[in-house]
Amino acid sequence: MMADAIDDAFWLAAPDLSRFDYVSPAFATLWGVANAELLQAPEVFMQTIHPDDRYRVEAEFSLHGDQTHEVEYRLLRADGEEIWIHDRRFPIRDGGGSAGLVAGLAVIRFVKAPWLDPVLSIAVACYILFEALRLVRRGLHDVLDAELPAPLLAEIVALIEAHKDDHIDYHHLRTRRAGSQKIIDFHLTICKDLSVEQAHEIADHIEKRIEEEIRGADVTIHSEPCREPNCPGRSRCPVAEHRTGKNGR
Repeated sequence: MMADAIDDAFWLAAPDLSRFDYVSPAFATLWGVANAELLQAPEVFMQTIHPDDRYRVEAEFSLHGDQTHEVEYRLLRADGEEIWIHDRRFPIRDGGGSAGLVAGLAVIRFVKAPWLDPVLSIAVACYILFEALRLVRRGLHDVLDAELPAPLLAEIVALIEAHKDDHIDYHHLRTRRAGSQKIIDFHLTICKDLSVEQAHEIADHIEKRIEEEIRGADVTIHSEPCREPNCPGRSRCPVAEHRTGKNGR
């Protein structure tokens, strides 16, 4: 029979366990009782169950004797060893729908610690709480308009500095995050001798470069004329000369 090759204990018995018709070879290994002894004395089955679990198991067998159900209990073997068993039972019904036999499959439960389930539940709850706090923190950053992180600020500054030949300087750089958008705002000092069109061209070019390099960037540049009191004049302004050279090419 296929059941003879199963390592777990398989058996066929009357619903009230008053008679066992078949017991697989693995039963003797788990229960520590010879199969022939069980077939001759069915009460041995319940007698091997730990006294602290026996009443509960008897009650469950009596209540669910003709139904599919599962139960866990300890076995107290003749050699003194105590093992946990997970027992699953299936009714075998006749043509009239009555359960004439019950098939059982008993397997060893290697880990049985009453404290394990609550500890695992607490661990799962702590993990869920940790993930929830991370989501809340991320959401608060968006709601509270938190400044962009330092690496991103450094990238923005580098992009502005890359166009230093087109402007005098920049200041009042402000950044914040609004959802997926990265709001960037700063003032750009332009040579006062450049035309409005030239100033707009410089600001527009820098805005586009930043938005191309930084996904989700929304850039606003406030152009303002240089107010250097010792201005050398358009002819000697390095920025004006640079722009004139570019426009002349």
